[in-house]
Amino acid sequence: MNTNPVIYVLSDSIGETAQKVVSAVLVQFPTLKITDIRRHPFIEDKMMLNEILNEALKENGVIVHTLV
Repeated sequence: MNTNPVIYVLSDSIGETAQKVVSAVLVQFPTLKITDIRRHPFIEDKMMLNEILNEALKENGVIVHTLV
């Protein structure tokens, strides 16, 4: 298992808004050493979402998404 947190940015579009939120958080908390941010754009169905969520679960990842 990865000892550093992995951030998963999920979106049904390009994921730009959620990526900006992650960037803003990292600026506010400079002691966080996040180097692995995985952006998953254009999630179109439940099967795609479940695959990503299962991967994040194995990595003990953090899920970031936006709802507009």
